Amino acid sequence: MLPGCVLRSSDWAILQQKNLVTSEQVSDCKKRLNTFAFTGKLENSPDISCVYQNDAAENLFISQANNAAINH
Repeated sequence: MLPGCVLRSSDWAILQQKNLVTSEQVSDCKKRLNTFAFTGKLENSPDISCVYQNDAAENLFISQANNAAINH
């Protein structure tokens, strides 16, 4: 398991500025109303995917991680 990051569409420019995604990839992802996510460091060829954005869970992972840290 690797830590990852899901980007808001307003932050896609970061990926474009670093030449990690093309304008065609951005257009395709935007058409599907999805967003980009990546694993790894942006400086070291991360694994980037266009993923389905689901805001229902919000920051559930962060909440669960904080609860686990408190309980230990």
